[in-house]
Amino acid sequence: MSCFYFTKPYHGIDLSFLCLTADWAVDESLRSVNLLHGGAPDKQVKKYSGGMRRRLSVAISLIGDAKVVYMDEPSTGLDPASRKSLWNAVKQAKQDRAIILTSKCSD
Repeated sequence: MSCFYFTKPYHGIDLSFLCLTADWAVDESLRSVNLLHGGAPDKQVKKYSGGMRRRLSVAISLIGDAKVVYMDEPSTGLDPASRKSLWNAVKQAKQDRAIILTSKCSD
């Protein structure tokens, strides 16, 4: 993630901390769905597998401080290990927000 536009003062205010905060939030979200290792951050999304794209969409939905998050079948197409990891990330994220989801999975 590049935040070069925050490195210059804006009307005398140093906004570089926003870049650090954004980088941290993205890293934590990617880590929560196991996309921060194995070279995944360096790949173009079009080269991701279907399961990786599904996990990325969940990670994106969890970035920020939204009080309500909607997810439509977030675990579709995931292998059992990835599904368990994804549900753990969703469970951890629901502490400060409402997560509304649809799922055919009964795990």
